[in-house]
Amino acid sequence: MIAAIRRGGGLDDVLRGMKPQKPEEVKPIETVGEHPFSALLDRYKAFLDDRTYGDHYEKTADLTDILNPEHINAFLQNAGHNDFQLNTKSTKPLDYLGAFLEGTKEKPITLTITGNVGDRCGVTSTYGTYTINGNVGYGCGQKSTYGTYTINGNVGNECGWDSKHGIYTITGNVGNRCGWDSKHGIYTITGNVENECGLTSKNGTYRITGDVGGGCGEYSINGTYTINGNVGNLCGQESTDGIYTLTGDVGDRCGGDSKHGIYTITGNVGNECGVTSKNGTYRITGNVGKGCGNDSENGTYMITGNVGKGCGASSKNGAYRIIGNVEVWCGYKSTNGTYTINGDVGDGCGEYSINGTYTINGNVGNLCGQESTDGIYTLNGDVGDFCGYRSTDGTYKTPHQHIAEKLKQNISKKNTIIYITPDGKEKVMKE
Repeated sequence: MIAAIRRGGGLDDVLRGMKPQKPEEVKPIETVGEHPFSALLDRYKAFLDDRTYGDHYEKTADLTDILNPEHINAFLQNAGHNDFQLNTKSTKPLDYLGAFLEGTKEKPITLTITGNVGDRCGVTSTYGTYTINGNVGYGCGQKSTYGTYTINGNVGNECGWDSKHGIYTITGNVGNRCGWDSKHGIYTITGNVENECGLTSKNGTYRITGDVGGGCGEYSINGTYTINGNVGNLCGQESTDGIYTLTGDVGDRCGGDSKHGIYTITGNVGNECGVTSKNGTYRITGNVGKGCGNDSENGTYMITGNVGKGCGASSKNGAYRIIGNVEVWCGYKSTNGTYTINGDVGDGCGEYSINGTYTINGNVGNLCGQESTDGIYTLNGDVGDFCGYRSTDGTYKTPHQHIAEKLKQNISKKNTIIYITPDGKEKVMKE
């Protein structure tokens, strides 16, 4: 069905205006209720089903004996228009509806459907505009180019898979792998989205009001994701140059193994956020689980809430600004890290680290800076036992004289202890 019908009375109006040069017998067109062409739609469905799916599609059957040549011409040559209106409420949802159509930028195919649609609607089409007032099966817009899809219903899996320059506006829920392997797609979705939205996509834009499952943006490149609901695990996993604005809570390994990602998260975040990532920026308002920034490189973390154990452990060149409390092993075995923490910090902060800078306004547990090298520790609260134990070339600053005396007794001569006087001057206690 490549043809186009003007909006209005449909084919009957077109046929009334036709004046054939030579009269011939016209085969009657079956009509059921208010919906003409039910026999044609049944044969069209059979025609679409009889195709081979793979890397390409092949025509394996012809539509014959449906309309005579005059009717076909009326369908295909209706004053040059490419505008279809279909009502499928009384039929079983058709697969491949609107598939294989080829419009142009100047003259796109326009298809308006009232009713539910089956699988692979608009597959491999070019410059198609689809408005669907119903639910849609899987593979909608698959392998299409410059398609525009407005769907007022739910959509199945793999919507927009391998498509290019598609625009999808969906008011319902969407299944798995929406936008999978697509390029330059724009997806605006009101409902919830299942797993792997934007998987391996490039240059995609996703605006989602509802919740999103796991793997959102996984392995994607240059993606922009704005999600108002909650997000599952592996959001942005192994992605590159992604921008994620997430209002709800986020699961584990958000931004894990990613490169150059920017994550702005209002809710709470699970474990291993930014683990093994490179050059990432994370702004998080809520609480964060364990392993945040663990083994990452050149990461920037600004966290308002509390943070679990192992924050920044084994990281390199990380910058951490944390308002809340931090559990044990913050900065453990890290290199060239900068940690500014307003809350309390658990045991092992900076333990075995190299060239770290730690400014802690709350209390610090035991083993702070133990066996560290070239560390600078400004400790404004109370300090636990064995702070600086076996450390080398470290500098420990405190505004509390009794803590300075305590450090003086426990830290070796290879370190410097500085007491910050009430007037802000620094007094070296031990070198």
